[in-house]
Order: sequence, then C-alpha cells, then structure tokens
Amino acid sequence: MRDALESAWSQETSYIPHEWSSENPARGQCAVTALVVQNYFGGTITRCEVIGDTCSHYYNVLKNDVVVDLTKQQFSSAVLFKNKHTVCPEHLFKNESTKKRYQILLDNVRMT
Repeated sequence: MRDALESAWSQETSYIPHEWSSENPARGQCAVTALVVQNYFGGTITRCEVIGDTCSHYYNVLKNDVVVDLTKQQFSSAVLFKNKHTVCPEHLFKNESTKKRYQILLDNVRMT
C-alpha cells in the first residue's frame, strides 16, 4: 500500500499543491492518504495540530492501536504534534476539494 500511495501522490492530490514537489511528495497528502488507508484497512483517522508548521496532520490508527502514518516524512523532525482527536470520514468529505483529491488518489492507487 505504501508503494502504491507514493506512486499515486501528485500535485493534483496535494492539499497545498504549491508546496508539493518530487523531493517531498508526501506534502499535503495526509488527509486523502488517511482516507484511502481507512478505505482498505478500516480503523480510525486521527487529526492533530502541527507545531512548527502551518497545517494540521491526519493519520490512521488500526486495530490494536497500530499507528499508520504514511505521510509523516513531509515534516521536519523539529515539528511536534498536539491536540490529537479522532475524525470521521464524513467530516473530511464535507470539503469538496478533499473529496475530489481523495477520488483522484483512490483511482490512481487502484491503477497501480
């Protein structure tokens, strides 16, 4: 799944496309990546604030509290995560841009 997602990430699937690059392909991919991972593996999606950056961050928590964070590498090691809480996919899908980027990413993953 990691390889499929990394191959599927693009400027088009990034929340902040002006900051996306092939050197940092995970940049802006966390919400849509968390949605795709949940689509395949279930579990919950966690949102947190990123101290040391200007955005929030999303990752998955699977059964037995296994944390799956496939986009953490977009941040420097100097950032801190705080105010963690679970969010439902419906909350993320309220944002039309997220919904569109998720569908593009999911389609790209399915083609790999």
